[in-house]
Amino acid sequence: MTGCYLDSTILVDFAQDAQPRTKAALVHTKANPPVKIAEYAYRELLVGRVGSLCDAHNALIASSNLVEVALAFSIRGTFARTPQAQAHEILSRLKKMFDKKKSINPALAKREVQEELMMLATKMWKKATKFPGAERVQPLSCFNDGRITRDKHGLLLGPNNSFNCAIGATCAAAHYMYADRRGLRKMIAALDSPKLPGHLKTKGETQSRRKALDLLERRGPTKITKSGCRQLGDAYFAAMCPPGHHVVTTNADDFQPLCGALSKDVRTP
Repeated sequence: MTGCYLDSTILVDFAQDAQPRTKAALVHTKANPPVKIAEYAYRELLVGRVGSLCDAHNALIASSNLVEVALAFSIRGTFARTPQAQAHEILSRLKKMFDKKKSINPALAKREVQEELMMLATKMWKKATKFPGAERVQPLSCFNDGRITRDKHGLLLGPNNSFNCAIGATCAAAHYMYADRRGLRKMIAALDSPKLPGHLKTKGETQSRRKALDLLERRGPTKITKSGCRQLGDAYFAAMCPPGHHVVTTNADDFQPLCGALSKDVRTP
């Protein structure tokens, strides 16, 4: 029996109480102690789902028309995943309102969506720290940790007033991974392998991850930017899974080649 090393998909599900996946994860982790969560998973949650909620909320604060904001995000989302998520956060809530009522008051709708986005973002960020029996490991010196707050204009601010990395800090996640350059080369080779399933070869996330790994292996941690850190993604969890543990994720398909290259185990609850 090995312990559990949770990736960000498990943490996000737990933070937003996504069922039945969260229940399955809790059953799995209880049966396979000890449980560890890398600070990198919290970083991914903050700049991912929580950050999207906060950005959508802040965009509404600055606009008088929530539909225009959502459409602006949708147009940007043609080229990037994050604006698509922000547009969805607004439009999905607006749809619920229209489903309940034949007509809505624009000002009231805007205020209700803002409040819901704020409550969900802060609730998720607080709950994420309370995964039962979990130990937080692998601290990141570049990570701004703390509470989500509001400024005098009502805008949501990340820890230390930022959703970005600490100013002037080198990517600590990349430093951890760079300590095992042989492991980096193994993961790069796995993503280059002719045995890699076709759907993973053509996946944009796989291609960007391979580029980030190659850059890290060749040029070192100082060349890894905020976006490069996020592109490392699953490779971080595969590389940093401690001895005697297995990676726990809802996305084992992407992990299989990475963990296989490092002779590590990955499981979906």
